[in-house]
Amino acid sequence: MNELNRIADLQGVETAMRKELERIAEGYIVVGYLLKKTRDEELFREKGYKDVFDFAKQTFNISRTWANRFMQINDTYSIDGNSPEIQEKYKGYGSSKLSEMLTLPEEIREEVPQSATVKEIREAKEVIRQTEDRYSPQLSLCDVAQVNTEAGADFEGEEKWINTLIYEFFKGEGKPCFEKMDGWLRSDEAADSGKIERDVMSIVAPTKFRMLRMQKANVLFGESTIKIMPYNGQGEKETHSYLDFVKAFERMFYPEGMDKTDAEAYESVYEEALREKKEREVIKAEKLKKTEPQKVEKKKEPDTADRQSEEKREEQTKEEAEKPERKMPEPAEEKEEQIPGQMEVTDFPELMPELDMNPPEEPVMHEITEEVIQEGERITDILKSGDPDKVMKLIRKEFPEPEQGWEAWAEKVVNLSEH
Repeated sequence: MNELNRIADLQGVETAMRKELERIAEGYIVVGYLLKKTRDEELFREKGYKDVFDFAKQTFNISRTWANRFMQINDTYSIDGNSPEIQEKYKGYGSSKLSEMLTLPEEIREEVPQSATVKEIREAKEVIRQTEDRYSPQLSLCDVAQVNTEAGADFEGEEKWINTLIYEFFKGEGKPCFEKMDGWLRSDEAADSGKIERDVMSIVAPTKFRMLRMQKANVLFGESTIKIMPYNGQGEKETHSYLDFVKAFERMFYPEGMDKTDAEAYESVYEEALREKKEREVIKAEKLKKTEPQKVEKKKEPDTADRQSEEKREEQTKEEAEKPERKMPEPAEEKEEQIPGQMEVTDFPELMPELDMNPPEEPVMHEITEEVIQEGERITDILKSGDPDKVMKLIRKEFPEPEQGWEAWAEKVVNLSEH
């Protein structure tokens, strides 16, 4: 556990997980061995179990299917087929791959490398299943004849199967590899046969394991060879190198040299385009862009007059920068521009309220101070007293003289006070 706590990067995680998966796989071998021992020596009877499956289910909740699988894994991958130890060549595969590989034919299983994925192993199993379905004993002769005459190229001679492989592979699921193969051939790098084979394998079978179903044969791309396995009655098995694969590719697509483009070479064999229309347009545009010469504008050297003008402008700019900043007057508020056809509310007088053009003057508010009265008197007391002289003093102080004069007001006040 301390080692796991010290892991600080993804590589450390991968290494640790691989060890654990190997341990699990080896555990499968051991469990299978113990179940076989319990079965063969009938040890299950000691506690009254009916058989090894009853013991596995009641004691460990292992289903019959999994109990059988554990024992099959031990049969297939243990040393001598009956040992608690795994064969050296199967170490590192992990329990999932070993379990998937159980149903592969032995000659295929022997070719599966550690780098193969579970997905690729399942695809290989599917290829085999489809082959068995198409060539099962229940098929009539007519059905078999129909299968054997499906669309495809018929090649003859010693190179029949490798030529058939090249034709069907690049026409079908290997079509995405064609451009890479073409590019690799054009690279013209000097290399030994070993490097050539590794390069080609990295293009067509990157994980060193790939199954392909052709019209009349299955093909296994392995770690160092390509095995072609014709269906029953179609021919004998053949083994080819990746160098054979390259030679057949050149013969088929570039028999007169590499003068053609990859698209032209592909269309000359299959009479169909290598790329979709949009993809072709993009590639064409990129090529044109690369071939067009880049226009470089030369900088014009300024003559003497231009230089003097430039120096003068620089001096003026410097003087302007040194001057104190002047505040610009606030811009006058612009009147909003009238949009043609726009109406105002005044265009509809019937909707306007009636306005009094001679409104009454608002009364002027006057403050009555203590200067009007005798010291110590309150305004309210003066008004309540009804003293005409004092009231008149207040009125004269706070209101403008009326047209009739103060005498009329005096009479008014007197009359009011007497009322």
